[in-house]
Amino acid sequence: MNQILKTQNNGKGNGDMDIKKIIVFFVIAIAVFAMILIGIAVYGSVSKPKEDTTDEGKVSQEVDVEDPKIEILLSGNQVKVVVKDNQELSHVAYMWNDGEEQVQEIGDSKTDLTFYVDIPEGKNTLKVIAIDSANNDAEIPQQFRGETTKPVISAVVNSEGNKVVLGAVYDSGLQKVEFTINELPYQINLETVYTEEQYEQVGMKVTFTDDGKIESMEYAQPLEEGENEIVIRAYGLDGTVNDYEGSMTYETEIEITE
Repeated sequence: MNQILKTQNNGKGNGDMDIKKIIVFFVIAIAVFAMILIGIAVYGSVSKPKEDTTDEGKVSQEVDVEDPKIEILLSGNQVKVVVKDNQELSHVAYMWNDGEEQVQEIGDSKTDLTFYVDIPEGKNTLKVIAIDSANNDAEIPQQFRGETTKPVISAVVNSEGNKVVLGAVYDSGLQKVEFTINELPYQINLETVYTEEQYEQVGMKVTFTDDGKIESMEYAQPLEEGENEIVIRAYGLDGTVNDYEGSMTYETEIEITE
């Protein structure tokens, strides 16, 4: 009986040892497996960039920060303006001296536009503004000095040689013409416009601008025998003035183009 009991006790002890070994093995195996899983997860998070799926992230990738490009070139008595962008243009305009905006039609191209602007007389500042569909904007001011024109004066002795035909031409419109012959003064007022027939009645020939102003005039004035001292001054409606001072004898022709 004791032997049997002893044998049974020994068997029970060995069984407990085996169970403990199995439990330890599984604990170690689970720990190792967990470490492997953690390593794989860490490696994946490091090697693969995280995709930004938020709305904010998507917007930041699509924002365009490139402003329209404006180029201003001189082309004769005009300014050539070239506007280009990588986005569609939504607004292009220009103005002289901070005046009223002159909006330009974009056209079919949408991303580039070329147009020409006449240069006014005198010193002026041109400003070009461009805005694209992404609300990027550009603005360039540049100064230009337009050529100031003046009335053209002419003085021609007639075929008989006894009169001088005084003339003035100005496409912006003449205001008046003053002249003296041997210090005797004369003045022709052209600001008040009459009909062509009325001018002919006083011996004057005129032409008109499209808007009804006097563009040119001719008037024959008798000369004295010998040399005649002549001074001519022509005034434009815009305030410009041109004059000539000199002497004239029969069959002498003078033309001033400045």
